[in-house]
Amino acid sequence: MGKLFSKTLYICVLSFFTVCFIFIAVMIGGEVYPFGENCILRTDMYHQYAPFFSELGYKLKTGGSLKFTWDLGLGVNFTALMAYYLASPLNWFIAAVSSDYTIEFMTVLVVIKTGLCGICSAIYFHESSGYRNGFGAYIFSLFYALSGYTCAYYWNLMWFDAVAFFPLVVLGAERLLKGRSGLLYGISLGFCIFTNYYISIFICIFLVIYFFMYSILNVPENPAAFIKNGLRFAFWSVTAGALGAVMLLPEIYAFQYTVSSQNTFPTVFEDYFSLIKELSRLLPLVETEQGLDHWPNIYCGTGILLLFVLYLTNRRISVKEKAVYVSAQLFFLASFAVNFLNFIWHGMHYPNSLPARQSFIFVFLLLFMGFRVFENLGAVTKRETGLALGVSAAFILIAQDTLTNDDAYEFYVFYLALVFTALYALLLHLFRSGRLKRTGAGICLFLLVFTELSANTAATSVTVLSRKSFISDNADVSALVSRAQEDAALYADENDSAGFFRLERTSRKSKNDGAWLNFPSASMFSSMANADCSDFYRDLGCESSVNAYSITGSTPLVDMLFGINYELISNDSSENSIKLLLESSGNTYLYKNAYALSLGFMMPQSMSADWMLEMDRPVDVQNSLADCLGTPQLLTEVYSENNAPDGEFSVTISEDGLYYAYEENTKAGDITVRWADSRKTFSNLDRKYFIELGQCREGDLLSFEAEQKADPQIVIYKFDEGSLTEMYEKLSAQQLKIDSFSDGHVKGTVNVNAEELGYSSDRALMLITTPYDEGWTVLVDGEPVEIYKGLDTFLSFYLSSGVHNIELVYEPQGLRTGLMLSLAGALVTLLAAVYQLRKSFSKTNGLRKSGNGDINEL
Repeated sequence: MGKLFSKTLYICVLSFFTVCFIFIAVMIGGEVYPFGENCILRTDMYHQYAPFFSELGYKLKTGGSLKFTWDLGLGVNFTALMAYYLASPLNWFIAAVSSDYTIEFMTVLVVIKTGLCGICSAIYFHESSGYRNGFGAYIFSLFYALSGYTCAYYWNLMWFDAVAFFPLVVLGAERLLKGRSGLLYGISLGFCIFTNYYISIFICIFLVIYFFMYSILNVPENPAAFIKNGLRFAFWSVTAGALGAVMLLPEIYAFQYTVSSQNTFPTVFEDYFSLIKELSRLLPLVETEQGLDHWPNIYCGTGILLLFVLYLTNRRISVKEKAVYVSAQLFFLASFAVNFLNFIWHGMHYPNSLPARQSFIFVFLLLFMGFRVFENLGAVTKRETGLALGVSAAFILIAQDTLTNDDAYEFYVFYLALVFTALYALLLHLFRSGRLKRTGAGICLFLLVFTELSANTAATSVTVLSRKSFISDNADVSALVSRAQEDAALYADENDSAGFFRLERTSRKSKNDGAWLNFPSASMFSSMANADCSDFYRDLGCESSVNAYSITGSTPLVDMLFGINYELISNDSSENSIKLLLESSGNTYLYKNAYALSLGFMMPQSMSADWMLEMDRPVDVQNSLADCLGTPQLLTEVYSENNAPDGEFSVTISEDGLYYAYEENTKAGDITVRWADSRKTFSNLDRKYFIELGQCREGDLLSFEAEQKADPQIVIYKFDEGSLTEMYEKLSAQQLKIDSFSDGHVKGTVNVNAEELGYSSDRALMLITTPYDEGWTVLVDGEPVEIYKGLDTFLSFYLSSGVHNIELVYEPQGLRTGLMLSLAGALVTLLAAVYQLRKSFSKTNGLRKSGNGDINEL
């Protein structure tokens, strides 16, 4: 037992450090900090993961609540955010890392988790060979750890705990179905579910398939044995689910508020691509797919082409096994290519980019098939090697002819594939003919594998960008956030309140800057974004999408309603009577809004009942609120352009004021606006948000240019501050005075006069500008009250006239139940572990007394 453990440990260590060495070498080549001035932040790692890691680190260091945060999207469920992005236990080490090195901490995690893929797959391959093929386990673990899936998605840190532990889940399932302990299966699957429910969906779907695959290959003696296996499999699967329930249940509840909960099953059959094109993704140095196309990233070594043919021809591998595994792989290929199956695999919705997220399972099965050949090289003949080389070369040539004009395939891809295939075939031939001894063949194979994986990783992975550009103004922003906190505290002292405030950064790095630099904000980009908030922001003319909403395009009305007290802007020309310059640091300027409502305020009955939110244009929505409150129109049209030659026109401002533009032709593309010596391009205008022209003076010349040269349909509006002043006076008359607050907990008082608000009964509606979530408990004068969805979006509740003490308490739905289930799962696992240890101890004593035994019996 000691020798087997030592050998397995040696293989795991070797696999881990080889994988890490290749990844680190590629990063050094990309001049990643500290080897240069770049970082590996890309796509969602830039816009989401870095801010969320920063927020987690900030909470752990300051003792903040892990249930809720005000630093994103007007206040959101942080437990659900953790469950989706941050549940890995490795992430908690960020508490020991300076916030200046959050990016580097994430970079180290990328390397470690890739190395863990090598460790866990090495353990699987080594045990599956009966501990007889350590070198093969090492080689194939490298292919799993540095597959095309890893090269494409390495930056999705939250996925790779489950991807790494997947081989252990399969190993545990095999042990379980062989009648051995289910501990490894339950613990490893539970860990996957805990760290990332999303990848675990793929794993769980596969496990059901694998149960039947295993049962076909190892037919039970009788129906009773099959049922027993099924019950044990189900029991440990449920136990695994219970172990992860503390993260899983809050996530399930939170998803009911997202756009993902609104998906419907497709009704029209669609096939994305041909089988030849799909399998061509097995070739080396192919550009990975991370966009909206559906190409799977399934590269796992050029040699797999040879090994697949040899798998089919190998006489030591049963026909039944070949039929089962080839059928499973064909099903996976269909799952990548057919819209119905794609929809089901991805949790009953289509992925928003990053396609075929289950392809790591296909890679693993394909490598297992190749490993079976590696175990049975003694049965491979010269003729079979030649046949495999011919079939592989023919496939590569057909792929070249089919994909000549595909940008993902450089011309050299096919030549390199032919070269690597020929080298693998030559090496196999030399070894089988006895011209190359085992040690020499092993060294040559390692060098060939190392070279191929290094080249493929360098060519298809680790995209870099400037680290300095991401962190350059962090110190300035942090200083101004502190200044805003001081100003809010001063206001609190003067008004006997707690100084709750919100701050937004208009020239942001991402919509999650509040989390990145830890200040309370109103914007958010996350798969957990509240769908109602996205709709509400869009109605008001702010930028939003299926998984994001922000104050880009906001008017002073939006800032007022959301209680945005301060703004960070990268210029000093925005000061007016609404927005006052408070302080600056570097090229960043802190402004204070003159009109910002409290977190909660009483809504006039006309606003609650008559405000028309579902209108075609946001200007009409904002003016509708003015109508409800009996104030002049907020936005008045001053100019419109419907027929600009070549998409270009200019406007001269006739009166000082705050101006906005709106593009009604969503096909016009990006719009570039020029003021004097400055210019700004507004993108994604199909999201129907206002173009903020800012404070303009009489005689200013504004030039507009549509990128697509399509006829722009731009309307320019002037904002009426007088109307805003009247609206503020009406809405601020009865607002919540906050006495104390923290993440997920607010106390305050409000003096209500329902008659003044226009209600016919002594019952008026208070609006809390945080997204509606049934995790909120509202106590009025110490008694819980029913909550509602005000304006179809926000937390609301009714109050009678008079002075009331208000307390808001947040606890994520499902957290307590999930915790109880996880504790129950942990107890079951612990009892099973104790039972197994006692059983193993008894067996060991028995074997010692008899003087013989087999380690595999333990």
